[in-house]
Amino acid sequence: MTGPLEGVRVITFTQAWAGTSATELLAFLGADVIQIESLTHPDTWRGGFNGPMTRDPEGKRRWNMAPSYNSVNLNKRAITLDIVSPEGLALFERLVPMADVIADNFTPDVMRKWGLTYER
Repeated sequence: MTGPLEGVRVITFTQAWAGTSATELLAFLGADVIQIESLTHPDTWRGGFNGPMTRDPEGKRRWNMAPSYNSVNLNKRAITLDIVSPEGLALFERLVPMADVIADNFTPDVMRKWGLTYER
């Protein structure tokens, strides 16, 4: 999508409403927004879906059927990443230099516990 923020890349660790809708607005304005989500702790707005995101026997993706989640994640790319594993952290560290903005809406301690600070 083109717009005034074309060329800006945003990596977002947001859930529910505030951060997710804010980064969706950036996407509507043309930013390349990459939503990072945990496989084991999916966004609470996925409509009561709890537990890891695995394919069910019927091949449906139940976790992609929640209107509240989908309504605030339009125009975003998305990946799942286990940020607490060494491999997941290494992948995230490869993404950071490519981003102009890192957004999260966790409590202040979460990113710090993962070893992710402004200085790092």
